Amino acid sequence: MKFWKQKKYAVMVLTWMLLMLPMGIVAAQGEDDARVGFFETYEIQPGSRVEVPVQIEDVQDLYGIDIEIKFDPEVIKIDDADPETEGTQPALGTFLDAGLTLFNTADNEEGVIRFVMSQMNPSEPKSGEGNILVLYVQGLAEGESDLEITILELSTRAGEGIAAESVDGVVTVSEAAASKESTSIPVQDPTLMVIVPTSQPTEKPENTPTPTMTSTLSSEEAEAEGSVSLETTTQAELSNTTTPTTHAVSQGNVSQGNDTEHQPTTNEGDESLTEEDSINTTAGFTLVRHWWIVALVLVIALGLGGYLLSTRKSV
Repeated sequence: MKFWKQKKYAVMVLTWMLLMLPMGIVAAQGEDDARVGFFETYEIQPGSRVEVPVQIEDVQDLYGIDIEIKFDPEVIKIDDADPETEGTQPALGTFLDAGLTLFNTADNEEGVIRFVMSQMNPSEPKSGEGNILVLYVQGLAEGESDLEITILELSTRAGEGIAAESVDGVVTVSEAAASKESTSIPVQDPTLMVIVPTSQPTEKPENTPTPTMTSTLSSEEAEAEGSVSLETTTQAELSNTTTPTTHAVSQGNVSQGNDTEHQPTTNEGDESLTEEDSINTTAGFTLVRHWWIVALVLVIALGLGGYLLSTRKSV
């Protein structure tokens, strides 16, 4: 009877430890997640401008980033940080070194900002906190505009995903907003970024009719009537058109894939495109990374088993 009481107690202790272990792992991972986004709210008057940083904190070994931000184009617009380049671009912050840049655009018609960049050798991974981008936001009309992060992927130098939490922001445009002077936020020279060309869609006509000549009369009838009828046929749509793609970059190389699926392909050359270099969107629990946990559980189990065996022999 004594043996079974001891065995029951040991099993209860071991079961409690196994149940609490995953909860501890999840809590630890949550504490270690990086945070990216807007840590302040902003209020400006129509026609005025404010510098809004896209900040990051608590990150380890960051090398590449893919981020998309949506805003209300009827309330605010993004001013261009690089007049020498076609289109509208946000300014590059000082946290990451300028590197291979696939997207750095602000679409004031659709209300979408997209930034995809990776450092390149000999730049080292970055840890800590700082500014990824700086947005030059101008008020258009009274109202509120969310700064909603719809895509966020962080990568190490080896292409491994980094767990991160996105923090959305708000810009309020109001005539009653207090005017204030703000210190200019440091940014990098945009000419330092290496722009990687992306594929553009090819326009294709829809069911373009192509006239072709077809003889419907015999040679004798043609001679007699001296006429040949024309018959119009429809040519098939053009094939081999290219579609726009998005990219994820790491280790100074370029990984190219579909905009939503991120399917990597491989190209030849110095800037090879490999699946290992694409930004991994998952950073979950693995036995390899947490081998010490498995070892700890095994030691506890073996100790309890030896204790129970020795107790049983004594009984």
